[in-house]
Amino acid sequence: MVQNEIRALMYCNTSLVKQEGSTTVFEVVETIFRKGGADGKDIPFLVHYNESKCEMKCLCRLFEFRGLVCRHLIYILFRLKVSIVLDKYILNRWRKNVNRDYQGITNIYDDSCHIEEDKRRKNRLQPLWNEVSDLGSKNDENLLIVEEMLKETKQRLMDVNEIHSMEGNESRVAKSLHSPLKVRSRGRPPTKRK
Repeated sequence: MVQNEIRALMYCNTSLVKQEGSTTVFEVVETIFRKGGADGKDIPFLVHYNESKCEMKCLCRLFEFRGLVCRHLIYILFRLKVSIVLDKYILNRWRKNVNRDYQGITNIYDDSCHIEEDKRRKNRLQPLWNEVSDLGSKNDENLLIVEEMLKETKQRLMDVNEIHSMEGNESRVAKSLHSPLKVRSRGRPPTKRK
């Protein structure tokens, strides 16, 4: 979608309308063609750019409706040679490295009850983890406390898992030594054969 906006830059032209302090108002005229490629229609859009706050606003309101920076804003940023925009103009849903507040969403491909149990446990822990991480990120002192507690908790969980895995190995060995169950063969029973 962003690539489509950038491709459409070649149909835009801009002119300065007015400048009031740090706020500049531009008029971006976009030429829109019909399906056949003929009869281009010029549509003007006003773009407000505040240089001191690095805020921008366009009349088309694409950012407000869909969360994408529109071609008109991109055109103004190119013209003013602005290479860095505020993080609020790149929403989390468009990022690749976003951390979601939820872990497991069930889908139709998950058949195993083991996977369901893991997701249920993760969903139960996630709200608590979010609260702890928010509190821990307030200042450096809180961060050190949370880091220390997490390291201790991790070590305790690793010890518990090691004990459970050792018990599981012993039970697997004991189960593997049993003789197989007697299964009746197909066909006529052997005692009635001649």
